[in-house]
Amino acid sequence: MMGFTSYGHPILQAELEKDIKIKKKRREYRPALLRQEDFRWKVSLVDWHGSGDLFSITRANCLLIIRESVEKLNAGDTVEVMLTDGLL
Repeated sequence: MMGFTSYGHPILQAELEKDIKIKKKRREYRPALLRQEDFRWKVSLVDWHGSGDLFSITRANCLLIIRESVEKLNAGDTVEVMLTDGLL
């Protein structure tokens, strides 16, 4: 593709807006809403009820990446988010 070598979605660092309790010890990609405020990225989870909840997924503009080793994420923590096509 004319020198374009990266096919993945960009990953950014963002500040988490609300606490998240982690139930499973595995990597998760949860639908979230990313926005910019005062030149910083902020992210919050979309109210989502699993893979069959397509309506909620359409409201998301990124995926919040939760690593296997994480037990809890607190508001204000820096987290990784993967941009989806809406922000590319």
